[in-house]
Amino acid sequence: MHVFIDETIFEMQRFGGISRYFSELVKELAKLQGVKVVLYVGARSSNIYIERLEGVSSVRIVRSPSLCWLPSFLVTFIQSLNRKLVFIRHCWRQEDVVYHPSYFEVDPLIRRLADGLVLTVHDLIYETVKPNPRKKKLLRRRHLQSMADGIVTVSNSTARDLSLFNPEIASRVSVTPLSASMPVLSTHMGRSDFPMPSFYLFVGTRKGYKRGDLAIAALHSIHLSGQSDQHLLFVGGGDFSEQESALIRSLGLTDFVSQENLSDEDLSAAYARTIALVFPSEYEGFGLPVLEAIHYECPVIAQAVSSIPEVGGDWPVYFESSCVDGLAHAMKEVSARGRSQFAAEKSSFRIKQIQAFSWKQTAEKTLIAYRKTLASRSASRV
Repeated sequence: MHVFIDETIFEMQRFGGISRYFSELVKELAKLQGVKVVLYVGARSSNIYIERLEGVSSVRIVRSPSLCWLPSFLVTFIQSLNRKLVFIRHCWRQEDVVYHPSYFEVDPLIRRLADGLVLTVHDLIYETVKPNPRKKKLLRRRHLQSMADGIVTVSNSTARDLSLFNPEIASRVSVTPLSASMPVLSTHMGRSDFPMPSFYLFVGTRKGYKRGDLAIAALHSIHLSGQSDQHLLFVGGGDFSEQESALIRSLGLTDFVSQENLSDEDLSAAYARTIALVFPSEYEGFGLPVLEAIHYECPVIAQAVSSIPEVGGDWPVYFESSCVDGLAHAMKEVSARGRSQFAAEKSSFRIKQIQAFSWKQTAEKTLIAYRKTLASRSASRV
């Protein structure tokens, strides 16, 4: 079997959840017998995960030549042409060719030449959190889902939502859960100089349904209760917006709330040193920070919504939806218990969740989905 993966997400993200997913998937697929992966990398990609795939057996990485001196529209045109040529050279007329786009962009020629088109749906944010049936992005997503011969989702929760919002594709959906790929922390890895001695951790985007504002309000409530030495560290998600900065100032938390971008090693150190991961998101397709935290015996405080109970199991402390007092109470409870006591009380839950998720299993289940897709399309041609 040949699997062709295109460049889209690797140009959209220098690093991030979806490009990490594809890099880990490629690495593990290549270890499976009879699978060869062709990864086309565009001229505008600066993704950090690509170099980790260099030299991996059964993975052919084909890079587009540098075209930075050309106008953007010409780069797009030439890159599209190169993509087709790479597919024709390395995959066309091979046996069992799967085209797995890295995002919601499908090359029509490759789609026709491949034996099957498989699409990954990571979440249904535009269908659930930002519903607008006339929105172009939503209509395009639904069109591509209907076009795909097979669909993989990253959680049972997302699969259920997808079948609800697009029932006609329910029979084509397979679940291939993600895993965590954080480095093993040693005494020589990761920083130890976090500026705050006692801090809660918030990882990822903060806006909208991610509820970064709820975490800030909860910290303010904790300070009002007398625990004014605790901090909140946001990792990733970009600099604070004017609105966020104004909220932080108005609550008198300027010296207690900060934002940083951390390497994997430093993020691992943050998981190992924080009081808890605060994860008040109102919707997740998977919820990778929850699983990452579990790996480091880091307490998790979250809402029991969408995929979070599936990923976190009984490890997190769950609080009442979108309630500042509920979140603040959970944060104080976890802080009072301490990490050691929390981990000791929930050790069996941690082991269960870690064993349930691995990139090896992700690749194996994805291969099953590929074979199911090829068999289904072959049968439809008879």
